[in-house]
Amino acid sequence: VEHSNFPKSLGELIKCLKSWKSRLESSIAKKGCNVLKLEKESTALQHMVFENIEIPGYRQSRQISTQEEPVYVEGVLSDIDIVQRYGSSHRRITLLGSNGEKFTFLIQSGLGPSTS
Repeated sequence: VEHSNFPKSLGELIKCLKSWKSRLESSIAKKGCNVLKLEKESTALQHMVFENIEIPGYRQSRQISTQEEPVYVEGVLSDIDIVQRYGSSHRRITLLGSNGEKFTFLIQSGLGPSTS
């Protein structure tokens, strides 16, 4: 069965698919879903009990001596930011330290909108 509006060549088909891809990406971007909630995404992580897990990179970034008390993970904050750039998608999570400070980490997760 032949349809009159179906692309007649591979080049036309690719152009049509890229157009639809662009429309879908724009539609997703307009919805503005830039923040996820931990309670919806991972209840296991939300209720996880952290025991003696140091904040990653804390000692190296602050040049702390081994005699000083380490900072431990107390929990994960509820908001998870979605960061999409240059064809990749990341999640920004914030860990709460035992010293009361908040520590932000960027985690790569899956594929975001493509640049082609």
